[in-house]
Amino acid sequence: SSDLLHKLLLREGVEAAGPLQGWSPPYEDWMDGQLVRKGEQDMVQLAARLSSVFPSLLSAERFRRGHMRFTSSSKHRCVDSARAFIRGLQDTLCQEAPEGSTDVPPVPIINDKLMRFFDHCEKFVTYVEENDTAMHQVDAFKEGPEMKRVLEKMAELLHVPLKHLDADLAQVAFFTCSFELAINNVDSPWCSVFDEEDSKVLEYLNDLKQYWKRGYGYDINSKASCILFHDIFKQLEQAVTESKSSQTISRPVALQIGRA
Repeated sequence: SSDLLHKLLLREGVEAAGPLQGWSPPYEDWMDGQLVRKGEQDMVQLAARLSSVFPSLLSAERFRRGHMRFTSSSKHRCVDSARAFIRGLQDTLCQEAPEGSTDVPPVPIINDKLMRFFDHCEKFVTYVEENDTAMHQVDAFKEGPEMKRVLEKMAELLHVPLKHLDADLAQVAFFTCSFELAINNVDSPWCSVFDEEDSKVLEYLNDLKQYWKRGYGYDINSKASCILFHDIFKQLEQAVTESKSSQTISRPVALQIGRA
């Protein structure tokens, strides 16, 4: 975490840190995985944009009558994202509520088996998630010449011994720069530690990890998501069947909200 970086700089003394003298971690451990205010605002605005693009689908009548189903995983950031999206729809669609209307917002349904399908796929957990060798390409890149150059430049700039730095700490520093800019619109002093070439190396490292852990690296990564696609196709087929038989479509809107 960024706290480890802070302790490293303090341990190395006043001469260390260079542009980071006086910096302290802006985040605490309990914030990990939480949805920040900026994320809530993004979801509220997304709901407003989608309702304006698809007014007949995301209509006030359907919202009030409970014809929209919202599904989320149990992760706090996902539940909070779903609630923020619902609030955005309510603010947009229910500005003038009918007389006597209570406008109680819907509650997202928690379904981890569907929304966190990878946690429930035994093969994925065994062969990828809990397999120490699954990320061997990532581990090799961390020890490669590209990452070594990044660490050498960091050590020189921060005035800390190279042996105290590794690829994981470099990533923490890089993410700290990214988060402070994205969340608080602040030019973090950590951003001055990296140049464009460093950024490309660290971005590639993260892409490489996601490729092997969540992307095309292993066949089971895509197969694990079958349950999610089965659910989507099942709902589409049900809507088509009901429409062909002139029935009212029982579930015209199904919104599934998840985060990486």
